[in-house]
Amino acid sequence: MCRFFERRAACGSLVQQHLGLDYFGPLAVQKEGTQGKCYWCIITCLVTRLIHLDVVEDASANALVQSLRRFFASRGVPATITSDNAPNFILADTTIAEAWCSAKDDQLLAKELCQRKIQWKYITPFAPSQGGVYERLIGSVKQALYKTLGRHIPTKEELLTLVIEVEAMLNTRPLVHVEAEDLQQQVLRRIDLLQKDFEVAPPLDAGNELEDDPDFCMPGEQVKSLTKRQLIAAIESAGRITDQFWHLWQTQYLTALREKHQSEVKTKRGARKQPKVGQLVLIVDAMQPRHTWKMGRIEDLKRGSEGSAREALVVLPSRKKIKRPLNLLVPLELESIACEEPENQVHPSGNTPATEEDEPEHVNEPAIPESPIQSAEAEST
Repeated sequence: MCRFFERRAACGSLVQQHLGLDYFGPLAVQKEGTQGKCYWCIITCLVTRLIHLDVVEDASANALVQSLRRFFASRGVPATITSDNAPNFILADTTIAEAWCSAKDDQLLAKELCQRKIQWKYITPFAPSQGGVYERLIGSVKQALYKTLGRHIPTKEELLTLVIEVEAMLNTRPLVHVEAEDLQQQVLRRIDLLQKDFEVAPPLDAGNELEDDPDFCMPGEQVKSLTKRQLIAAIESAGRITDQFWHLWQTQYLTALREKHQSEVKTKRGARKQPKVGQLVLIVDAMQPRHTWKMGRIEDLKRGSEGSAREALVVLPSRKKIKRPLNLLVPLELESIACEEPENQVHPSGNTPATEEDEPEHVNEPAIPESPIQSAEAEST
C-alpha cells in the first residue's frame, strides 16, 4: 500500500486545510446559440475528501485564479494545494498540460497565492498514483457524467446546476457510524464537518398540471421568454439528467466500496471477512431517490451447509426487518465494529461459525440510528 502524503494524515488538521486540485474535460456546452466547451475543476480535502466542484470557461491561468477566488470566498483559505505536474496530462489533454505549465510562472496566480500565504505543491512527474486522492473521485464523477449526458449538450445554466447537485451527492455519502455525547446515534457525512445536520433540498417537482392556456407567456416583452409548458419541460429535463447521474454514480460507488472492503479486509487464514451481527451497512437498492442512502443493522446471519453466511436479516430504522443476500450489503467507508466472537460459539440460528473470525461477540446493540440521511425502506421479503 502506498504511503499517504504527510498532510493527508496530519493530526489536528482543519477541514480543507490541505487540498488537492485537478481539472477534467473538456465538456461541450451551449453558449448563446453556439456550441462551446468548458472544464470542470475539482478541489478535494486531502484529509476528509470533502469535495468542491466548479465550472471554468477554459484551461487558462486566469480562469484557474477566478475559480480559486470563488473557493476561498466560500470555503476559506487553505495552507497547501497539491496538483498534478504537467507531464501527466500530455497524453490526455495538451491544453490542460499547457495550462499547468503556464500557471507555474503566471504572475497573477503567484500574487494570489503569495497574498494568501498558500504553499503550492506538485506531485512527481509521471507519477499519477500520488494524486490518487482526486484522480479516483474524477474517475467516478466523469464516468457517470459522460454516460448521463450522452449526446445531450447542456446549456451553461444546466451545467452549473448539475455541478452543484453532483457536489451535494458526493459530500452527503455516509462516512462512519458514530455516537454523540447524548447517546443519540447518527451517521457522519463529510458535509457534516462543515454544516452539521445539513439537509439537501428534495428534487424540484415541476408538476404535471398546466393552466388552460399552455402557451401563456411570462410577463415581459423579452424575445426569448419561455411559455409555461417550455419552462416545465426544461425543469423536468434537468431533473432527469441529475436523477440519471445519481443512479449511475451511486451504483458505481457502492460497487467500488464493496470491492475495496473485499480486497483490503481479509481474515488471518486468507478468507474474505464475513459480515458481523450488529454491523451497520448500506443496502443496495436501485430504486432509491436522490440523496437517499438506505441503511440497516444486521440482526442475524443465515449460514449454508458449509458454514459460510448466505443471507442476512437486517433491521431498518423503522424496526422493520428485511432479508437480503450479502452481495447487496455494503459496509460504510470507515468501519466502526472490530469485535470478534470466541471460537465454537453457537450462532442464534443454531449453526456454528466456520472460523473464529466469522462472528462478533453477542452484545446488546443500541437502537438503529435515525441519521440525517433519509432512509428509504423496502417491503419485507
